[in-house]
Amino acid sequence: MTINIIDGPIIPKDGTLSNAIDCKSWTIIRIFVPPEWTGASLSFLLSPDNVLPYSVVCLSDGRERVLNVQPNSMVLGNITPGGWLKFRSGTNEKLVPQRNAIQFRVGLTT
Repeated sequence: MTINIIDGPIIPKDGTLSNAIDCKSWTIIRIFVPPEWTGASLSFLLSPDNVLPYSVVCLSDGRERVLNVQPNSMVLGNITPGGWLKFRSGTNEKLVPQRNAIQFRVGLTT
């Protein structure tokens, strides 16, 4: 398995939502959280084509998919969005603005 580590989406200073990353052909297997991260959960929004509206990513039971992340950490897992993915600081019910611009790095595989 080949893992490509790339500079990922950016949440702007005082923002809660990143730009989109194209994951139509990739599975995210690592998310690197930078040390500047303001403590918050990490959630996601997805669009199949970056044109249709973005929707909250949920688990099969309907609960929002939320990762509890820490500054300067790495999350392991498989996120296979099959579309365009945005990272969000906080949850659908409680957004947490970031004090700094945050750029994630992501590990991708096919």
